[in-house]
Amino acid sequence: MASWEDPGRYLGLPARWKRSKNKTLEWIQEKILDKMQGWKEKLLNQVRKEVLIKTVIQAIPVYAINVIKFPKSFCKIIESAIARF
Repeated sequence: MASWEDPGRYLGLPARWKRSKNKTLEWIQEKILDKMQGWKEKLLNQVRKEVLIKTVIQAIPVYAINVIKFPKSFCKIIESAIARF
């Protein structure tokens, strides 16, 4: 039986949104950072990093971006994390 406090996800997105979109979208940020953290342990050259970013990292938020408009501040956080990688 589902709880009213945490209705879960529908189509991969949270069923209930918080006031701050940045707080609600933290799961995307965590997923991206977790993927990149796993890659840091491996020795990858620049070309391989670029291919991984383009194929995996940029594909993670595609559905969510099509459904809602991401705040600019959230996009800048993701962009800076990718640039640091």
